[in-house]
Amino acid sequence: MKNLLLIIDPQNDFVNEKGVMYIKDAQKDINNINKFINGNINKIDDIIITQDSHYSFHVSHKNFWQPVPKLFSEISYEQVKSQKIKPVVNSQTKQKELLNYLKKLESLDQKQTIWPDHCILGSWGWAIDDKLVKVLNKWSINNNGKQYQIVQKGSYPWKEMYSVFSYADQSLTKQGKELMNQLKKYDKIYVCGFAKDYCVASSVLDLINNSFAKKLIFLDSCMGLIDKNNPLLKVYDQAIKKGSKYYKKMII
Repeated sequence: MKNLLLIIDPQNDFVNEKGVMYIKDAQKDINNINKFINGNINKIDDIIITQDSHYSFHVSHKNFWQPVPKLFSEISYEQVKSQKIKPVVNSQTKQKELLNYLKKLESLDQKQTIWPDHCILGSWGWAIDDKLVKVLNKWSINNNGKQYQIVQKGSYPWKEMYSVFSYADQSLTKQGKELMNQLKKYDKIYVCGFAKDYCVASSVLDLINNSFAKKLIFLDSCMGLIDKNNPLLKVYDQAIKKGSKYYKKMII
């Protein structure tokens, strides 16, 4: 029986009070993740951490666009097609790709949201929470130097990427496909991280759509939530119907 712990985006910009996209009570969730690892230090076979990794020039950041949009506004296909707003980089090829992406998003009842510049590669906000890193290193040493794995996502500037497996338009990436193949060897995949209603939910959606539902176990006390009304939260009900389950305890 092989157990994997999958931790989604435990980075300073999300989990530290000084982070630009701090999630309320995220430090409590980090502490619970640490308790879970410490309590199961010899039962967790592998740990994979995902890391949101953007450049400042990114479709979700305001300086990608001209005129500069407001934070938390949404960019529509029609706005870009009519050139009421356009990317600062003038490329016909990329413009076509962007329009196709936005059109696919809207077919999924989504639009491109403008977020504060976050998780910029190399920045403090991009780094993984210090307390978690200490616990990860403890787990590593306790397991004969086994290395935890970090998987970066979101550096391609022309598409949003919430899930570690796919872009927001649900097109799987090459890295995402390779990671899914890697996950096939595990009997149980314990899932936690940030945020439950965005990057975790999107990753879970990809997993259940690729026949992983029966392997998934959600550590609900180890997930931070932004919006309790986010429709993406419905994915957990879908997962439960297909065989996933919630886990309330700290010991496997």
